[in-house]
Amino acid sequence: MATWSSGIDVNSAMQTFVAALEREVPSVPVHVTSGIRSPERQARALVYKRNNEGDSAVRRLYGQKDLIGEVLAAANTTAAMARVLTRQVRSGRFLSRHMRGDAVDLRTRNLTKDQVQKLKAGAKRLGGHAVIEVDHLHVGRVGGGVTAALATSARTSLFAPVAYAVRRVPWWGWGLSSASVLVLFLAVQRRRAWRRRYR
Repeated sequence: MATWSSGIDVNSAMQTFVAALEREVPSVPVHVTSGIRSPERQARALVYKRNNEGDSAVRRLYGQKDLIGEVLAAANTTAAMARVLTRQVRSGRFLSRHMRGDAVDLRTRNLTKDQVQKLKAGAKRLGGHAVIEVDHLHVGRVGGGVTAALATSARTSLFAPVAYAVRRVPWWGWGLSSASVLVLFLAVQRRRAWRRRYR
């Protein structure tokens, strides 16, 4: 049975994913050390990693270089970084999948290399995006959504989930959507013209 560190926040999608992972790799003990993160929790994690591994390690870890750059430019305190992360969330920009309720961290320090690889492979088979870090396995795409910031910060704009959804649509998706609307409009106009003509 999976164990969970005390004080972490999780959603039902995370619980479902972890239960499925246990069935996928029953020989490997699963311990979840992190789930949903508010801007404050994310800031604490960043300060810890920055102090222990340095800026370059933190920058390598995050794909969204503009967002992590903004955060690292703030003072190296939880409060200062949390303010930057909160501003980003309000505009629908999420540095980490943890902040969207879409990632879990799994403890690896008690596992052998073989067990860690099995855990990673199992997570990937279930559709997760697994990355081995120093003392844990980070697994994103566990089926959550834009929940953390909205649930933990009353100041968060309701625009955030909409803005995030808009950013997730590729540029060609907007072109296809526009073309579909145009074709539908022309079809309706043609049908109306046909009805007027043959009434």
